[in-house]
Amino acid sequence: MPNVLALNDPFEGIFKLVLEDINNPLTQYANQRYYRNINNLSSVFSLSEVDYNILMWAHYADNHKGICIEFSTNNPNSIFHTIKQVQYSENIPIVHRNNRSDKELVDEIFLNKTRDWDYEKEWRIISSKSFYYEPISEFDITGVILGERISAVDEEWVLDWLSDYSHIKLYKCRMSKDSYKMNIDKVK
Repeated sequence: MPNVLALNDPFEGIFKLVLEDINNPLTQYANQRYYRNINNLSSVFSLSEVDYNILMWAHYADNHKGICIEFSTNNPNSIFHTIKQVQYSENIPIVHRNNRSDKELVDEIFLNKTRDWDYEKEWRIISSKSFYYEPISEFDITGVILGERISAVDEEWVLDWLSDYSHIKLYKCRMSKDSYKMNIDKVK
């Protein structure tokens, strides 16, 4: 998972921290340090509930040349079981420390985004570590969607990879002939 400073939204990790005692210089210093640390010591794995959005394919799948991987959230031992839905609003989150855990505060901060991003219908896995690696089991993967413009070489690589995993479904993204939308067709 990337550090939050590598994400594409400039408002990512911005929040208003309610100071406990605004006149105490020690509290001011501690709160400023906390604000800086939250952003430096957090990582986010972003996913979406939509697989057909043209903008998402353009932005995150190399202009429709990449793939989209579908994951299951049913395994209680999987990292995907911890996924949480992003909320969209017009306002920067106001965070009260009030003896809450760092995990609760990090979730509150990084599960809020401006409504400009709501077309992504985003879900996130959040870690309080600056860089976090969690292996993904092949059993967490339920499907792969090939982009409309995937190269023959990349498609062949995906087909070869999937040949070892019969439980993973394969789909192909295709442009509709009648409207400005993408169709997801099952291949196997």
